[in-house]
Amino acid sequence: MKNTRFFVLALTMSVLGVGLISCSNEDDPGVAPKAPETVSASILDGMVTIAWSGTRGATGYEVYRSNDDSSYFFLRGEVTGTSCTDPFPQSGSNYYKVVALNGKLKSGLSVASSVVTHASSYEFEPDMVFIQGGTFIMGAQNIDGRAANYTPAEVYTSTPTHSVTVSDFAIAKCEITLRQWYDVMGEWPEHVTFDSDANPEWPIFFITWNECEAFIAKLNQLTGKKYRLPTEAEWEFSARGGNASKGYQYSGGDALDSIAWHTGNADNQVQPVGLKKPNELGLFDMTGNVSEFCSDWYGTYSSDSQTNPTGPFFGTYRLRRGGHIRSQGDFLYVFSRLRLLAHDYDFLGIRVALSVPD
Repeated sequence: MKNTRFFVLALTMSVLGVGLISCSNEDDPGVAPKAPETVSASILDGMVTIAWSGTRGATGYEVYRSNDDSSYFFLRGEVTGTSCTDPFPQSGSNYYKVVALNGKLKSGLSVASSVVTHASSYEFEPDMVFIQGGTFIMGAQNIDGRAANYTPAEVYTSTPTHSVTVSDFAIAKCEITLRQWYDVMGEWPEHVTFDSDANPEWPIFFITWNECEAFIAKLNQLTGKKYRLPTEAEWEFSARGGNASKGYQYSGGDALDSIAWHTGNADNQVQPVGLKKPNELGLFDMTGNVSEFCSDWYGTYSSDSQTNPTGPFFGTYRLRRGGHIRSQGDFLYVFSRLRLLAHDYDFLGIRVALSVPD
């Protein structure tokens, strides 16, 4: 009889135990996993390695970065292991937090964070943001019927939509400023001279294609790096928010005044970089302030899918993106394209990019 009671008790505990396990949030595919309990970061030769404790039930992780431990921006997604790298830490403090994934379900940001400090070798070097590659639909999309409001020229030059895949790269957090330009070049562009009243944090503007190329050549000579202009596809992928895109019509939001300097709020004056709300990747002023060169020649779109497109082999016109302080809404969308001759310079600035080694 004792043995029988023991068998029944053991069987009951076993059944209850199975029941408890099957109800655990950590094993249920319909419940978000817990965030990692520990996060660590270390830096070596300018490369940050982030590691975290694994979370039971997680199918992957997303990593976010901040410069002030308050506003965190997407760095990497779909990380299947428990570590990754940030090849382009910002100058100063870099904080990292991690989100655990279970399919489309996410934990919140980890309470745990880790911080490293990075100092650029040269004060004039721009802060670069790592952009994880991905696939997106490039061109003018009919979002909530707004396509009906686009000017015919904009619809023509930004269509047809097409699928584009870009590899990992890095792009500058902000447009090149007056201070950075003069520190590198030692002189102002041909078409503009700034006096002592100029704000050194204004973006450089009124520069031609050739002056832009000269700046990049000098920057590379001074740093030993291979800065370049972003391709048009890289620019649009970044402006849309990359793999963290929320589908905004402007870079960083649909409320234009909160994310851009434009004809309605700039009072016909360029403004210091980084004052408006950044986009999902922590990039500032991708919409408005000054237009930005891309590396491509201007060409019409094809509906064919493409991988790392670089535009036509040659052409007559160059491309400008993002709009500027005199631009209205139709010219400020993340897909809006304008062409220009190489010697044009009207409110044109520069944002540099870097390739990421394989």
